[in-house]
Amino acid sequence: MEAVDTGKGNEEPVKIFDVSRFIMIFLALLAIWAMFDNELRMALGAIVGIVFYPLFGFHGKYILLTIFLSSVTMAAFSSAVTFYHTDLVEQARVQKIMSAFNKELNAARMANKTTKVEKLRKIQPEMMQMQTKAMSGQYKVMAYTMVIFISVFAWLYLLVEALPYQYISVPWNMKVSLFSKYVLQVWVLLYSLMSIPFGYVIRNMGKIYIFKRELARLEE
Repeated sequence: MEAVDTGKGNEEPVKIFDVSRFIMIFLALLAIWAMFDNELRMALGAIVGIVFYPLFGFHGKYILLTIFLSSVTMAAFSSAVTFYHTDLVEQARVQKIMSAFNKELNAARMANKTTKVEKLRKIQPEMMQMQTKAMSGQYKVMAYTMVIFISVFAWLYLLVEALPYQYISVPWNMKVSLFSKYVLQVWVLLYSLMSIPFGYVIRNMGKIYIFKRELARLEE
């Protein structure tokens, strides 16, 4: 990354090109484009299939297992990216500060303490800036994971569409099409029902580990 010396003593150099920001913006735009362009979406799905099909495809014989393993893999991937790009300890600290600040501001308004309200309002932009900085990692996570999620969904769609028999059995119906709609198509609902709980467990286990590690560091 190149920088320009402003010649003003100890001031930080001005960044000319931020590679990580460029990648994040590019991936975000690619994800938005893929959502509206079916050909691009299917092309991304085909690319993901090069990796996923040998691992989870099972030649289309075990589609529920394929959906399950894909959903768990993506839940783990999303959690890993979140932990890498987000300072959870700092985020928790900022949330506590913001909660206390909002509580004080609301209490001052309720008590009609105009002087205190004005003082708190003056520092509110600084507080919001601190919160935005703490949350910036989540924007990176969205940019990095959105393209992958769209690609995996496209691959699953292509796989399900190519199945010679596109039905599953459930306790209340022996023949349910994977493309039947119950708010969402059945195969999408299955993916969601599998990925959400596993993602929740993985994220919470990761948070527990990170906070325990931070507590151990502080106690040293």
